Amino acid sequence: MNFYGDGDDVDAVKLSEECFKIKITDTEAEQTKSVFDLLKMIWSKIPDVAKQGEFQQLVVWNQLCQTLRSINGFSGAIDLETTFFAEHAKAR
Repeated sequence: MNFYGDGDDVDAVKLSEECFKIKITDTEAEQTKSVFDLLKMIWSKIPDVAKQGEFQQLVVWNQLCQTLRSINGFSGAIDLETTFFAEHAKAR
């Protein structure tokens, strides 16, 4: 997934904030290197009352993937190791 070098990482953060009604600080955004990092951050910011087990976490995951795909029309697989920056990507 090509989330690096063209501002898609910034779009991912902004769209995630809008979608999940959360605020991500610049420092937090700078520490986000992969989709898993973003998922963990989103999950930590959702109020406890809205967290209802694994099913809700899957709903958040599916919504995050849909949000990320909306950025550049990517239709391939997104996994927890998908990165936002080329220097953090594992050789595939």
